[in-house]
Amino acid sequence: MNRKSFRQMFKNWREIYLIAFIVIITYMTIFLNPRRSFSLLEIIVLVVLGFVFLIIGVALAEYEKRKPTLFIKITYFVIMIPLASSITVLSDLSGAFWLIMMPLVSMTIIMLSRLWQVVVNILIIMALILPIALLTSSWDLFATNLLSFAAAVLFVAIFTEYAMREGKARLEVERLLGELGEANLKLREYAMQVEELAITKERNRLAREIHDSLGHYLTTINMQIEAAKALIDRDKPHALEALDTAQRLTRDGLSEVRRSVASLRALPFENRSLPEAISELVQENNSSGILTEFDVNGEVRQLGPQYDLALYRTVQEGLTNIRKHSLATTGALTLIYQPEKVSLTVQDNGVGTVENGHGFGLMGLKERIHLLGGEVKVETAPGNGFKLCVELPV
Repeated sequence: MNRKSFRQMFKNWREIYLIAFIVIITYMTIFLNPRRSFSLLEIIVLVVLGFVFLIIGVALAEYEKRKPTLFIKITYFVIMIPLASSITVLSDLSGAFWLIMMPLVSMTIIMLSRLWQVVVNILIIMALILPIALLTSSWDLFATNLLSFAAAVLFVAIFTEYAMREGKARLEVERLLGELGEANLKLREYAMQVEELAITKERNRLAREIHDSLGHYLTTINMQIEAAKALIDRDKPHALEALDTAQRLTRDGLSEVRRSVASLRALPFENRSLPEAISELVQENNSSGILTEFDVNGEVRQLGPQYDLALYRTVQEGLTNIRKHSLATTGALTLIYQPEKVSLTVQDNGVGTVENGHGFGLMGLKERIHLLGGEVKVETAPGNGFKLCVELPV
């Protein structure tokens, strides 16, 4: 049984328990009334009618949910109102006999349109007070109970209407939350796709740049070597000058290739774990004279390239701020892996700031983290250092 079926079954049983509870309370007030005693036969008949009322009521209500036709709705009340009225008559108006009708009032609000609600509830009130008129022949008692029963029916109808509206509002909120979650998920996926496309576009651009610049250098170098070969026997100084030019172009070309390849190379944490890549950044920070500690808590796992990159860039931004602006002597990094999120903290003991992290670097970092559904917090004050906290749901 799937989860939806289980929840539906539980909901149906909950309705049965509610109606059964009302029937039991009604019968307790009837049987425990000291002013009226019942024979064994009367008790058996009343109990059987109570079971029939419960079983038929629940069965017809469930059938009406599957086939909500007007015929089924009318059949429900045509059967249930006389049953409840029969229990009322047999109870000899003992105890809170009128409670047996209250589930039917709720069902009018659930099943029927506004006009039919009024009509059927009037019939329910009549089914309650007519036994009083027949059994007591007291018009004063009839009038008094008419007002009381009408007030009870009105209260139950209003309460049921309110409960239905509250339930519909809750379902609507759940639906909107589900749609919002799906929209956020799609937004994350789109953000990842956009970033991947941007990375691919940049790599293609650099590949073309390498091709063009390297082709230019190689062509020029070849021309200089050809000139040197032609001049080597009759104009040695010019030949050596051509070779010097070829050598200089070779060095420039190699530098250009190294620069392009450095930009084109794989992400810093590819073929390594994120903590290993961060450790390399921490070592660079230590080399600059700022003692930096790095702690990893929880079970290290693969998060996906976009998440790894976002956390790696967070560390880069945090350590860059420590070196450039903080005047700190120590720093600390903490990476925490949790089942549903990953937290990263970068802090220092520097001079702090009153700007609370409004620089362009931190603004770009916040945009990157927010696209992945994460949060960025900055804690700082003059003289109290700077603390950058990032949380990413994974």
